Amino acid sequence: MPTPSGQRRRLDFHTWPAALADIDQLHQTGYQRAGNWDLSQILDHVGEGLRTATRGNKNQGPWIVRKLLGPIILKRILKQRRMKAGIKVPQWWLPGPKHDESAAVDKFRADLSAFEKMITTPFPHPFFGQLSKAQWNDLILIHAAHHLSFLTPTT
Repeated sequence: MPTPSGQRRRLDFHTWPAALADIDQLHQTGYQRAGNWDLSQILDHVGEGLRTATRGNKNQGPWIVRKLLGPIILKRILKQRRMKAGIKVPQWWLPGPKHDESAAVDKFRADLSAFEKMITTPFPHPFFGQLSKAQWNDLILIHAAHHLSFLTPTT
């Protein structure tokens, strides 16, 4: 359940060790939520980006987003290192119900490992099109910071 204050943290991960340290702290110490998703749902949602980069995704955003709006939005996200809250995403990118957090952390780490080991060109992003591995990496780190900012460690 979201916290009454609804306070978010300001996060900006530039490396995976920093993001993983935050994930581990949240998992080990517990957290208060300022949003609707728990840690397992956030990791499932953000992990979809890692899985899409390494395995592809049969789904695509609308043509107008991919060709006209996507490049503009991507440029803004990468420059500002921020994402707006409340963006509606398709059902296929939403996480499932909350589940075992330890399993979610392990799955996220496995998805990240597969991404980091990838030596081929990543698959296209469903909304932003073809990205370099560095662009994918930055985008997913920014996405992780965005969603993890809704969780505040309890200690």
